[in-house]
Amino acid sequence: MTAVALGLLALLLVMSFATAVVPMGPPEAMVLALTVAATTSPEWAIAVAVTAATGQAAGKLLVFLSVRVRFLQRFRLLRRLQNNRLVSKVNTFDGRHPSHLAAIVGVSALASVPPLVVVSPMAGSTTMRPRLFLASAFAGRLGRFGVLAFVPSLLW
Repeated sequence: MTAVALGLLALLLVMSFATAVVPMGPPEAMVLALTVAATTSPEWAIAVAVTAATGQAAGKLLVFLSVRVRFLQRFRLLRRLQNNRLVSKVNTFDGRHPSHLAAIVGVSALASVPPLVVVSPMAGSTTMRPRLFLASAFAGRLGRFGVLAFVPSLLW
């Protein structure tokens, strides 16, 4: 890979992380732009999809973990989220069926129904393990970005 390609991947990683923490734009647009503008090789599409999925999963893990930090619980919105009846019901459901919440995170990361920006803090307020959350979010986002990265090579 050239230095320009590595620079673009590094920029994609940073921007994917940033859009995961603060939703300021769709990372899907960056993935499509990089795969359309560059050569349509499968190696490039895989590199773009893995880089975007890594940045998004790492950013969502930060959101997931931020709900668990005691310092951030001083904010009224996060305190309300943890004292919410829906969150307590999800937490008891997660205790009985831990793999179901991982499936919800994976589907949310893949299809954005429900949006991952809503699911990440809710999953952080439950007893879900961070490794399971990270694996589910990464797998879902990799599927989403993989499809988007291979679309231009299928059309041209």
